[in-house]
Amino acid sequence: MFPVLISLKWLPRSSLLRWTILGVSSQSNQTTGTVDVLMWSTFFVTVGIAIPTTALGWRYSHHKPGTPKDPDFWFLIQSCSMALLSLLTMALPMWKGEDLPDKTARIGVHLFMTAGAISAFIAPILYLFIPTEWSALLNIFAGAVQAFATLRLALAAEGTTRSHKKKI
Repeated sequence: MFPVLISLKWLPRSSLLRWTILGVSSQSNQTTGTVDVLMWSTFFVTVGIAIPTTALGWRYSHHKPGTPKDPDFWFLIQSCSMALLSLLTMALPMWKGEDLPDKTARIGVHLFMTAGAISAFIAPILYLFIPTEWSALLNIFAGAVQAFATLRLALAAEGTTRSHKKKI
């Protein structure tokens, strides 16, 4: 008996997610289903870890603006810089490319990545003027965007590879 895998599939034309149950009957279906499950699991675990740690950080925060002499300010700059570089690394190659075949999905990912980049850019600035937990929240949002964009591009690449194999 073959295992049954539950995965989320992107419907390119309608830009909706749908649940599919894959009864694995061949090696290619098993690989596809496993990749989908692993990718979505990674995304939800990444975001799921952020929620309780953010709540604890918010609880223990001193609720005051920070200063450049705070070590957390420099850790925030480091984290936001890495998020910006990662988002740029993903955004630049797909700016003119056809990595996402559906135009609506491509525009949505670009807008979401732009919002993440803006969040990562302004988080260190806001650290100095508003309570520090708000800048941390923006940094977490940038990280969630990064995880979503990575997932979306990986699923698009998998779909492109699958359609390329069908043509051969």
